[in-house]
Amino acid sequence: MPRPTPWASPRRKASRRNLFAEVLAAVLSCACSYEIIAKKIVANRPESVDDPFYGDWIRGYASDEYAAGNVILIETLDRLSAHYTEEQLRHLEDIFIACSRYEMAFWHMAWEMRQ
Repeated sequence: MPRPTPWASPRRKASRRNLFAEVLAAVLSCACSYEIIAKKIVANRPESVDDPFYGDWIRGYASDEYAAGNVILIETLDRLSAHYTEEQLRHLEDIFIACSRYEMAFWHMAWEMRQ
């Protein structure tokens, strides 16, 4: 089970250095995964959007508006990192992957209904 400290650690480190590209790489792992998960839920169970408990969540993250926001984040990261060296780009990739692993652990924990 991931603890809040390690999960948030890559995000905090990036924001402390005030490097916006690093913060975006960290945030994108969550933002993109929520969009993908919500859209897969809708594709597999269209009636899920009417669920009294999860419907709002599913509709929100599967919406075109949310996807448009993710496109803006990705385009912003692309602009900010356009001049980056291969090493700097790998660093952004490492941040994204580390945060994605914590997201995956969170979703696995939720699926298993663990605390």
